[in-house]
Amino acid sequence: MIGLLVAVLGAFVFYSRSKYFPKEFSGLHKRFPTWIGYLLLILTQVIYCLEMGVAVGLLTASLAVATAYCLLVFVLSLPKKYAWISVSFFVFFLIIDLCLRIQNT
Repeated sequence: MIGLLVAVLGAFVFYSRSKYFPKEFSGLHKRFPTWIGYLLLILTQVIYCLEMGVAVGLLTASLAVATAYCLLVFVLSLPKKYAWISVSFFVFFLIIDLCLRIQNT
């Protein structure tokens, strides 16, 4: 889940520079430099490679990046109220994942 969150953040940096970025979120348009997006996408690959090994980690990271772009296009095309509800669900499941990881260590 942490790798997917990092992939969503990295994908957001590039999607915010796109001409298809929604006008409702124009305050975030072109706010972040592209090197942060590259860094986050590489960090996604590193996270998955450390968790699952190199081959499976790279495959899972590529799937996570594709899923991140799909999630961004879907969630940001919703009205603002529903977009924030979707983001809150994502953060809720992230907190559950972090709690389970802390409990297992």
